Amino acid sequence: MDNTWLPNDDDRGPDSLSYPVLPLDHFLLHAAHKYPQRTATLFPAPTNGRLSAARLSYKQLNQAVNHFATGLQQLGVKKGDRVALALPNCPQFIIAAYATWRIGGIVVGLNPFARPADLAHMLDDSGSETLVIRRRLYARIQSIRSRTNLQQVIVSRTSDYLPWPAATAELLKDPFLPRTKGASRTSTVPFQRLLRGKTTRLRLIEVMPPDTAVILYPHTRARNQPGISLSHRNLVTNITMINHRLGTKAGQEVALGMMPFYDAFGLTAVLCTAVAQAATLILLPNPRDIGQAVRALEQFHVTYLPGVPKLLAALLQHSQQKKGSFAAVRLVLSSKSTLPLPLRQQFEAVTSGRLLNAYGLTEASGLVAIDPWQHPRPQAVGLPLPDTEVQIADVAFGTQALPIGEIGEVVVRGPQVMAGYWQRPEVTAEVVRVGPDGSPGWLYTGDLGFLDSAGYLHITTPRQDPITRGMNRLEL
Repeated sequence: MDNTWLPNDDDRGPDSLSYPVLPLDHFLLHAAHKYPQRTATLFPAPTNGRLSAARLSYKQLNQAVNHFATGLQQLGVKKGDRVALALPNCPQFIIAAYATWRIGGIVVGLNPFARPADLAHMLDDSGSETLVIRRRLYARIQSIRSRTNLQQVIVSRTSDYLPWPAATAELLKDPFLPRTKGASRTSTVPFQRLLRGKTTRLRLIEVMPPDTAVILYPHTRARNQPGISLSHRNLVTNITMINHRLGTKAGQEVALGMMPFYDAFGLTAVLCTAVAQAATLILLPNPRDIGQAVRALEQFHVTYLPGVPKLLAALLQHSQQKKGSFAAVRLVLSSKSTLPLPLRQQFEAVTSGRLLNAYGLTEASGLVAIDPWQHPRPQAVGLPLPDTEVQIADVAFGTQALPIGEIGEVVVRGPQVMAGYWQRPEVTAEVVRVGPDGSPGWLYTGDLGFLDSAGYLHITTPRQDPITRGMNRLEL
């Protein structure tokens, strides 16, 4: 591997890391053991112009996960079964996800705002038999339920984890689960009922690193879109790489959780990296509520702010009259699109830390490259993460490695590259294949870009999505 970027990587460690050999839920077990009383989640709501927030400690969160995992087992969920989550960022998402991983299940991340037809496709494609939703989505799911393999729908209420003044108001708006014709008592289950299970009855399941952890659908309107299958090893290695490059501090960070957890960036670079470092997560279910986000930044002394340029620009604009909003922010991580230089300069002017750019895609578990702390390059998207190889291949055939500075297709290889598209080996073979060096396992991203002389990656053309490109080649 030609790691030409290492001299600029501000002494942040070797180009290869030692990765824990464990399933995802063990990060939570370790956090609960080492930092049991540390706040794991804050779920805020406006109260008299400020935010009040309900708190879960890491001990309480881990206990809730054990109870919910027991409840899932009592419903018949087994290792390898798919549990779909159509939830915004809330405690229920975290509890359901880690409980599913704890019993060897597979989390299927769904955008709760997707059209019913798209939700039906994703549920059917993944073979999900269990779905966790918010109460407000219940009627939409009932309308498509006959087109899916769903055996049970677990319904949560936002009020269950809100601070009491907001919870009371929410409960008055929507106090009961509706009785819908055709839905039996066993097929529709309140979320809270599963939390009553006894942890002593939890059956321990062996989960191995190659086992599938999640199936994600990043493009909800893509015709016949296959799910992206990521293993525990994919995600554990990417989480470890990210925390290493960012230099996050165990038991000290406060992260703003605005990026959706059903998206790879939100799942890996926000939720899972935070839990792995026993950070406090401020859970904001509506990423468009910029006013609430600014209040959260100020009140809860956020140190880690992941987002996208559009969101970061909106936060800056909204907080112009509140200069202290970003006082505690040590690290801002931007991904998904080009980061304008003026935005980087503005953010660094109002914080005590740095704004780092990042590049990635769902097929690589979230992230491939991040700026080094001391030597970011404004036009680049960062340096490849440890154990991550990046080459530029010719666009026509992808068999020739192009020299420094020449534009071609970005191809990536590393332990975070996906296991494949869910039950679609023919599409996987078009996207993960033999690379320019003649060896297998290279992910053809569909992005056009180049590497400069110091090893920084530059993206020049927006992605032609690898899923769509692979499907078009196969004329699906």
